[in-house]
Amino acid sequence: MGLKFPIFLAVSVAAFIMIPIGMLIVGSFSSSGLGEPLVPSTLNYEKAFSDKLFFPSLTNTIIFAVGSTILAISVAVGMAWIVVRTDTPMKRFAEFLPIFPLLLPPMMDNIAWIFLISPRAGIINRFLQDAFGLQPLFNAFSLSAMIWVFGLSQVPLAYLIIASAFTSLDPSLEESATVSGSGVIRTFFRITVPLMVPAILSAGILTFVATMRSFETPTLQGIPGGVFVYVSRIYSAMQLSTPPDTGLATAYSVVLLAITLLAVGLYLWSLKRVSKFQVITGRGYRPRIIAIGRWKYATLAFVFFYFAVAVLLPFFVVTVMSVMPYFSYSLLSENLLGSLTLRNYMRISDHPLITEGMFNSAWFGLSSAFLCVFIGFVTSYIVYRTRLRGRKFLEAIGTIPIAFPGLVIGLALLWTFFYMPGKIYGGPIAVILALIVFKLPIALRSLSGSIVQIHHELEEAARVHGGSWAYTFRRITFSLMKPALAAVSLFLFLAAFKEVGAVILLSGPGTTVAAVALFNYYGTGQWMALSAGAVVYSIVLFAVVVAARFIFKIKLRL
Repeated sequence: MGLKFPIFLAVSVAAFIMIPIGMLIVGSFSSSGLGEPLVPSTLNYEKAFSDKLFFPSLTNTIIFAVGSTILAISVAVGMAWIVVRTDTPMKRFAEFLPIFPLLLPPMMDNIAWIFLISPRAGIINRFLQDAFGLQPLFNAFSLSAMIWVFGLSQVPLAYLIIASAFTSLDPSLEESATVSGSGVIRTFFRITVPLMVPAILSAGILTFVATMRSFETPTLQGIPGGVFVYVSRIYSAMQLSTPPDTGLATAYSVVLLAITLLAVGLYLWSLKRVSKFQVITGRGYRPRIIAIGRWKYATLAFVFFYFAVAVLLPFFVVTVMSVMPYFSYSLLSENLLGSLTLRNYMRISDHPLITEGMFNSAWFGLSSAFLCVFIGFVTSYIVYRTRLRGRKFLEAIGTIPIAFPGLVIGLALLWTFFYMPGKIYGGPIAVILALIVFKLPIALRSLSGSIVQIHHELEEAARVHGGSWAYTFRRITFSLMKPALAAVSLFLFLAAFKEVGAVILLSGPGTTVAAVALFNYYGTGQWMALSAGAVVYSIVLFAVVVAARFIFKIKLRL
């Protein structure tokens, strides 16, 4: 392959990612507003550090991230061990249950738990009050509720990483412990968990970063209860202040970016430590299935309980609310069947932003997914199949956005577009660029892992027999990469379809996506219409996955 295209790609990707972040940092040190001549100043940071919510927001951010990470990792480790290493029945079905939350639309779990445990009108709180005379025990607008909802939503990410590691774990050390008289529980905590430290650490740090990047939970559950984290402070400064306080938002964004970059640095460091825990050798082995006796029914119940709480309960609650004229516990308990209506679905079908948003989401999702996969594939090929100087730097640049919260990316691009010629802001290019920057690390890391698995000998054999570089690439590398390319494309499309934080500041008339249109229902207090939109959204996402499974033969497996 010639050097011109790889060098052009490397420079383009670096500029594409670093220029907006550079503009954000420069803007944070300017006292001028968006689009105005820059005036060097530290006023924004002085304002941020003197903000009475700065340090409480920092504390809440750390507690929210740590709490969500502990909950997600604890559940994921248990379910991965159950599905991969035990004789729990129905495992072929149970292994897919932990990843079903990926199909839920944005905000559905938040909406459901607000209906369930809001302090005054929540279904659970009202039931306990009417049945037992108890005062409200739960509060959907509290830090603990935020941890509960977001922690459950992050289990699939941690589960996929940890389950893969369990699948590859050499069982000989566990077998030695069992022969020495160690029980199942003791072996699990003394042998299995220590061997899984790299995977658990990597999953934990990624979950921590994902929590720091989260937008919906802090906004929907935090702001109404006065529980601010940095993301919600950025959003409130940009969207809830009149006029928007862009200076304060940029200062908060840079501080948040520094924290997430530190976490990503720890993640990369943890990957380098993996070699100290390597237990996979050249010997052939099969994963050891542990017989847990009568406990296998308890473990199966645990998996189904998570599925019920994280998927079925939110979907059921939101579906019921979508056919109610208004939210009322007495209406639910006394006249549920007589109150059912399809008025909310008629309302969203007549709303132009919803229909337009679905089309825009599909178009932007397909475009960003295709471009992300293309850039990720070419970058992975350059890094692992060429000797181009600086290829590791290219990989590092492509991975950096994993530390960027979506709202920060949107704000960084906002600053950049205001100082560029043309009317990019508010147009489709702005939204697609934001989605590419935000999702590129997923494409790069996923495709890098796949291309590494293709041994050089296959390509070398084709070239030895007279195959050109183009022929070898097309018939060997690309052909073997097709399943991975299809799977990553589907995942990126779903992720882009659901994204709110990265695009909410950039979308405008004609470019509003469905997720932002639904979020606007929340902003105007139209909870029933929001529920109906979430149900329609989930049906669309499920239909996309089914179509991809049967039309393009994309398989969902560990």
